[in-house]
This record gives sequence, C-alpha cells and structure tokens, in this order.
Amino acid sequence: MGDGARAAERSLTARREALAGFLSRWTRFVPAIVWILWALHTLFLERRLADRKGTPVESLSAFLLEVVFSYAALFVYGWLVALLVPRNRVAATAISAAVAALYALMLLYHWHTRGQFEWGVLWRFRREMLDLEVRRTIGSFLGWRSYVFPAGAVVVVVLLETAGRVFSNLPRPRRRGLALLACVAAAAFIALGPVPTSDELTASLRAIQGNWRLTRMLPKGTGAERYPFARRSLVSGVGTAPATPPNVFFVVIESFNANFVETKTGDGREYTPFFNSLIPRGVYVENFYGNSMESPRGQLATLCSVLPAMRGTVFETYRGIRMRCLPEILDDHGYRTVFDEAARLLKFEDTGTFMEAIGFQVRRAALEPERERPADTVWGWGLQDDVFFREFFQFRDSDRASGGGS
Repeated sequence: MGDGARAAERSLTARREALAGFLSRWTRFVPAIVWILWALHTLFLERRLADRKGTPVESLSAFLLEVVFSYAALFVYGWLVALLVPRNRVAATAISAAVAALYALMLLYHWHTRGQFEWGVLWRFRREMLDLEVRRTIGSFLGWRSYVFPAGAVVVVVLLETAGRVFSNLPRPRRRGLALLACVAAAAFIALGPVPTSDELTASLRAIQGNWRLTRMLPKGTGAERYPFARRSLVSGVGTAPATPPNVFFVVIESFNANFVETKTGDGREYTPFFNSLIPRGVYVENFYGNSMESPRGQLATLCSVLPAMRGTVFETYRGIRMRCLPEILDDHGYRTVFDEAARLLKFEDTGTFMEAIGFQVRRAALEPERERPADTVWGWGLQDDVFFREFFQFRDSDRASGGGS
C-alpha cells in the first residue's frame, strides 16, 4: 500500500471517528431513539398546525403545556428502550428500528383517521385484516407515500448505527436497574396519571387502561333471555293498515355530516338541497346524538333500538343476545326483507351472520354476489353511491318479477 493510500485511509478513519464522537456527545444524555421519536412527533405536529390553516388554538398556554409534556413523555419512553436494548449490534438496531417504525405507523394512523391508535383495534379486526379486499381498501387510503414515513425512520436508525454505534454502544448508568425502575415508574405515571400529553404512545396506553376499566363495569351479555326491545304497543294507534302495504326503504347513510343540512355555501347554494326538500315530508329530529363511530354499532342501534356496547365487536361478542328488531317486525306484517350494503363483503365483522339472526331474509354486499362494475367505479370502504343504488333497484325489480314479494 502506497503512502497516498495510507494517508487517505487515515483521513477516512479520522472522519469516521469524528462523526462517531459527534454522535456520542449528542446521545450521551439523550439517546438516539429519543431524537428519532422527537423528530417524528415534530413532523406530525407541524402537519397538524399547517392543516389548521391559521385557526387559533383555544388556549395557547394549555397547548404549549401539552406539547412540552408530550416531548417529556417521549424522552422517558426512549430512555426506557435505550436501557432495555442489548449491546448486540443487530438486536439493538432491530429493536430501535421497530420502535421508530411503530411510532411512525401510529402517527400515520392518527393522520388518516383523525384519532389516536388503540391496540384493541388490532384484536377486533384480527380476522378482517387477513382478508385481501380489506387490505386493498386500507392500502388505497394510505397510498404508497404513507409507507415512506416508517421506512424512512428505519433507514435513519440503520444509518446512525452504521455511522457511530449509537444504539448498541450507549453509555449505561452505573445503576442500570435503578434507572430502569425509575423510567418504568415515570412511564406509568405519565400513562395512567393526569399528565396532559398528546403523544401516540401515551394515548395507546391510556386506551388499554380505559378498556380494562370497562371490562370491570359492564355485565356479561351471554345467556341473556330474549327481550322485545321494540314492542308491539309502541306502534299501536297509528291507524288502519292499507290493503296493499307500501314499500319501505330504510336508507342508512354512514358519515353523514349534519352540519351541512339546511346550511348554504358562501354564494347562497344549499349543501344538501334534496335532503332539505324531504324534511317537511317526514319526521325530522333537530338535535340527534350519534352513539358510536363504527358501522355495526350504528346498525345495531338503528335496527334494534338499543344503545350499542362500548367495547368488543358487537355482532360477534353479543351474538347470544336475542332481540326483536325491525326485520322481524316487518316480517310480521307480510314483508320480504332485504339487507344490502355497499361494503365489499358480508363477513366483515360478522355483519351477514347478525343480519340473518335478526330476520333479514336476503343479505347482500357489493361483492356478494360478485357483480360487474363500470371501469370508472370509485371504491373507498364501499361502492360509490350511484352505482350501489342503481344495482340495488335492479335487483329489487328482478326479485319482484321472480315472485320475491314486497
């Protein structure tokens, strides 16, 4: 090896040592995983503030206090990870990368759903997540750009470890066990106490605490006797039934924003003109309070006149409870009942099983049975409205022609 090559090698070694020393100084009291969590949280916070488009926060002092406590919480969680990771380089890098990717995914969940992540979601949808169509639907929401966020966090971890062993060669406190115990106590106080934070890890831990408390409050639902929540006496005195019963169409619109009803745009146009025209012709409730945020819970409340449970997959967890619901009442009056939804499959959250149990004679979904779709059809969680309604009425006409009844 020539003198020039040796000099170049010494120069490269010196630069590496300088970079490693720089990283070591920055991570001596603040581990690298903390810096990564802080960076991810800062990016998300900046996006949230930009999304508000100049709308002031309700209380600036409370907002700033929440931000400070959020970074403090991430400091504690990051130190906890740093104390737990082994000195094995591969294991330390893998664990740190997993933590960074997990936090990035939780931020993505918050960004797309406008709500913080609950671990119970994974358990409730454990079967649905194995379904290819469900995964395609979620992928269409996220898009390929969303995956860059957690992937970028993993790449940063690998690069930092390669440059300076900042994850596997951390300065350890002399009393590591005591430091670990202090971090666990601080994390428990943050997660279970009244500390005002908005970081994703604390939110998910508090959700676990809330679900545990609900399990101690709610009675068991299995084995309950049949109870006619919708009683015949409630519909008495409405007059003599017509000789030919009218068609009954019960349309449930998910995520319908009541704030746009009977309001106008800046140039005087109504947001919901057709819906507004129907208000004088029916029963209109001025102040309606939704009971839940999931399709099955809303369907249970609407069809069976009961408040939905606060936990569990309602169609599966409370399968043993018998109720007298709308399709059974319609069947008593000679109707043929049909349940049709724009979601892809009836097996999602046991919807088809529940609808059969409460008396729907026919049950359909957008892909059950498989049907032809126009090339420009839009899919979200379900089929676009005009295609769905057109196909339903085509089915209704053919069903009546074949003797299906009302």
